[in-house]
Amino acid sequence: MKKNILSTLIAATSLSLIGCNADDVSNNAELTSRAVTANLSTPTSVDISSDEYCGDANIHEICHLQGKVVKIYSKGSFNDELFAHFLRVDGYSIFVEDKIDGIGENKTYTVAELIASNGGTEDDITKLKSFTIDVIGDAKITLVAPQQYSQKGIAYSYTAIGEEYIDRSINDFELEAVNDPRYSFVTVTATEDVDARNTLLADETMFGTFNKDKTKAYHSAYVIQEDSVLTITTTTGESMYQNLSDYVDPETGLADGYDPKIAKHWNFIVSKSENGGIIITPPDFADPIEISPKEPVLSSESLHFANIVSTDFNGSVIINVDKSERDDREDEAKAVTNVAPGYALGSYNQEFSGIIHGEGETSHLFVNIYLDGLYLINGSLREVKAISLTNETKDTGIVTVSYEDYSETNSAPLSDFQEHKVILWNELGGLTLGNFYLRLNAEVTNAEGELEPNRNVGRNIEINEYNFDLKDGAEPILP
Repeated sequence: MKKNILSTLIAATSLSLIGCNADDVSNNAELTSRAVTANLSTPTSVDISSDEYCGDANIHEICHLQGKVVKIYSKGSFNDELFAHFLRVDGYSIFVEDKIDGIGENKTYTVAELIASNGGTEDDITKLKSFTIDVIGDAKITLVAPQQYSQKGIAYSYTAIGEEYIDRSINDFELEAVNDPRYSFVTVTATEDVDARNTLLADETMFGTFNKDKTKAYHSAYVIQEDSVLTITTTTGESMYQNLSDYVDPETGLADGYDPKIAKHWNFIVSKSENGGIIITPPDFADPIEISPKEPVLSSESLHFANIVSTDFNGSVIINVDKSERDDREDEAKAVTNVAPGYALGSYNQEFSGIIHGEGETSHLFVNIYLDGLYLINGSLREVKAISLTNETKDTGIVTVSYEDYSETNSAPLSDFQEHKVILWNELGGLTLGNFYLRLNAEVTNAEGELEPNRNVGRNIEINEYNFDLKDGAEPILP
């Protein structure tokens, strides 16, 4: 199966262009147009509105955004901090240069037109999953972004660009879209010592936003001018001016000017010294920040009676569960992994962590692993049914063990079961034949000793790790 393109975000990289040699064509050759299809994928993003950010008295309002914008959290290279980025998604067009070998006609399609041709109504590159166009000869297909920056080169969101060459043998292709490398990202720590309205980039105000967990605020803007000046003003009235092209490379000692082909993140950290003075630290130079998304830790196909409502660039997923109605609980929300018979547990990865958001009592998350084998406990060998991994297993190495005779459970080290055989477990009449059952909405015993179902209905369940894939090179065990 063909892999879809990367999302429209790979921060701080430049686009690699691959040219295709044109076939030699006779002047008398009769060429007809052919339909070619481009496949696209949407970026992991969160729709935002000005109401979400405007009016915060602690940091400057983010009321400057043009057009439709989505928010993406990228992995920063400074203290592993997750910075919020803002991608402009409307106003794009597709330019088809069908005359690069002297054959065909150049055409321009707006993204809104292409979406409308498929019955859609939006103008949004994240909604354009694929499109089909007619070309004749070799062609270059270009994603053209709207111009949105000011005369001084400042913008409050960035745009994506991309292009691909196709020759006459290609009828479908992947168009990779990346961030426009002319944009670089400038951030300044938002503290009580920073005068937000007088902290400027190229004499224009910056906007305020938060890191992902909202523990830090910062002033941000995008810049395309290599000689833009940042002005940081403190609440005591002092100002620092810094031309972004004036930095010196600590290794070479040479001026490291702004390279318009490579996006940078200029991160200014504001803190107080021991004597109460204000320290303004210029940014370190780091490798370009790459924000290509990881594969989600769970797929929709592995879920039963539950739905993925969002994902992020680290692969974490947010899940909502359905209410269980059946007495036998087989309609309980779960995720299941396909397994190959005949392998020991040690042949599989065993990675799991998750969080249930919201107040009140919840049902704990755990993974049931169904096994074939015996375990020695209290001087006797007993036939194991399953072990249960929880969030705590990652730190403690301890699992809960249940047995085929449905007697009491006990705790034991996960390491004791690595030689046990992983079996195929059947629920829902074979519809969930597999193993590594992630229980998302298990019933629990309340304080009165009664079984209580559906505690996790209506909550956001965040799964950060779920990897029980067979390890490379694993060998099945003998019967």
